[in-house]
Amino acid sequence: MPRFDSRRDKESEFRQRSSEENSLLDYLRQFFGSDRTSATSLPETLLEKFAPVWDSSIAPVLIREFGAKTTLYAIFYAGEVSGEIIMELWDPKSVNSKASQVFKFRGIPEREIHFFPKDRAKAEIAILDNWN
Repeated sequence: MPRFDSRRDKESEFRQRSSEENSLLDYLRQFFGSDRTSATSLPETLLEKFAPVWDSSIAPVLIREFGAKTTLYAIFYAGEVSGEIIMELWDPKSVNSKASQVFKFRGIPEREIHFFPKDRAKAEIAILDNWN
């Protein structure tokens, strides 16, 4: 008879609950985190730039433009201005009828964004579920 491992059960429960409650920032930490096999990682300082404006400025725009509970695609790439990262989000189901939403973040140290592509077409696509 298999042994019941209450620690594992609690860990599963925590992960399930956490995944349901994850914010976009948590999702981005996971997507671009150190577990990732690609060379891309999202610096914590960039996530700290998102945090104060996500709930008040970014999420409301995305909800207004795409609706709540929509799966969105996102790309991140270096801007033309030094120290700038561009975050572009769009609804893949409405790509021909709704424009993407573009947000620019400035004041990011070059050493933290040097690996982001400067060419938008070379940006890696992140799929964002449960972002709001």
